[in-house]
Amino acid sequence: MVVKSKRSLLSRVLVPALAGLSAVSLPVGLSAQMQNSGSFANPFWGSVMARPLTNDELTLSLDDAIRMGLQNNLGLKQAEAQELSIHGQKNQALQKFLPDIELNGEVGVHQTNLAGMGFGPGVIREFAKLLYGTTNISGISLVTKDDLTQGKVQYSQLLFSGPVIVAYRGALAAERAAHFGRTQARGEVVQQVAMAYLHVLAAQSEVDNARAQEQSDRVAFEHAQASHQAGTTARLDELRAQVQLQAQQQAVIAAENALEKDLILL
Repeated sequence: MVVKSKRSLLSRVLVPALAGLSAVSLPVGLSAQMQNSGSFANPFWGSVMARPLTNDELTLSLDDAIRMGLQNNLGLKQAEAQELSIHGQKNQALQKFLPDIELNGEVGVHQTNLAGMGFGPGVIREFAKLLYGTTNISGISLVTKDDLTQGKVQYSQLLFSGPVIVAYRGALAAERAAHFGRTQARGEVVQQVAMAYLHVLAAQSEVDNARAQEQSDRVAFEHAQASHQAGTTARLDELRAQVQLQAQQQAVIAAENALEKDLILL
């Protein structure tokens, strides 16, 4: 089954179908009686515009309408964004327990003045005599040079923190609540889109039935008019058939107005 509309995809099918949504679940009758107060007051009344407005005729199945509602409903998109935000907050709280590893490296050339450090020629002679049995230090320089390469790795990890654990548990509970909120929002979108879709189909059926009844009353009126002109029936029968036809024409107009209202306000 399909629904045809001559307005834009979002303004005539998607947005009207989603206009019955609210932040909390409402009874069917109450939702149908509510008027569109705008997405500023209730995001479920609006949608993310996926394409520009157009006057082309659109044909949508029930599955198409529900899929588009799930893809474009503003309230559902906000619920999904809220869930992602809270999930990020949970990860931020969890990363406090992750280890911190710091790696530092250094390469350089160092010079050392032995005399400045207290190792004068006399002290060096004493060491040379003690180690090598000689006091000849002519080949020893009091200024030394050396190439130095060093690296340092630091590892730290938080093992226990009461405030961090409390924050993580709070974020975890908020994530579960956001998940259930998103699930509820999806169910609400599906329910209200299906209700609006079927409501429009019912209104269209009422229009078709009223038009068929109008054709039947028109035939009856023409038959009564012809019979009166032939002199076989009274004028009163013709008037009665004419009144019935006019009443049915008013019923057709009322059914068409109801269908148009459903397409715009639902």
